[in-house]
Amino acid sequence: MAAWPGTIPTRHLLDGLVYAPSDQAIRTKPDTGPTYVRRRYSTGVAEYQIPVLFSGTELTAFETFYVTTLSGGTDSFTMTDAALGGTATFVFLERPAFTPLRPRSGIRGALWRGVLRVERQS
Repeated sequence: MAAWPGTIPTRHLLDGLVYAPSDQAIRTKPDTGPTYVRRRYSTGVAEYQIPVLFSGTELTAFETFYVTTLSGGTDSFTMTDAALGGTATFVFLERPAFTPLRPRSGIRGALWRGVLRVERQS
């Protein structure tokens, strides 16, 4: 399994970070009596929206990681959990889009802002 590369910063912008764990309970309302609650999964997943700020060089490294190492974002990878800390396994939910925050001459001189939508699997 691939690990988040050292050439791409792990400093995430906590302003805008979204951590949304899945609801592991399922509720069933019978015709009579109280609602039953039971566990749906033995382990839950959580969705993250992680804002990132990359230099042009870091964006190029990220594209290589996403396209080549993760086979177009289809493979899982390990990374530091931005909300809970520790190392966890993640998979991308969609390909991130990036916007130049501070345009310079060419891709390498700009700062790029994007949001990584990932799902924690472990």
